[in-house]
Amino acid sequence: MGLELIFMGNKQKYKFSWDLIGDIADGRPNLGNQTRVEVYRLMQFTFREIIERHVGTDETEQIFYEAGKLAGKEFLRICLHRRKILMILSASYRAC
Repeated sequence: MGLELIFMGNKQKYKFSWDLIGDIADGRPNLGNQTRVEVYRLMQFTFREIIERHVGTDETEQIFYEAGKLAGKEFLRICLHRRKILMILSASYRAC
């Protein structure tokens, strides 16, 4: 079966949402808000190993490439949105 996308009707089961990240200020209930980068890298590299076992090296590299691309797009989108809000607030403040 491999790592095929799982669809429920027309809804993708594992679609990315910023809501999944949670409230960073509150931290992760089990890890706290000061989690070291090694913990996240550990998860990344163990995911990569398991995915490679299931679908092979080429498919694993494609999966990580696409995930990185999605992460970059989402990060840019949210940063631009926040910048736009700050610019609007700044313009409103100057108008007062």
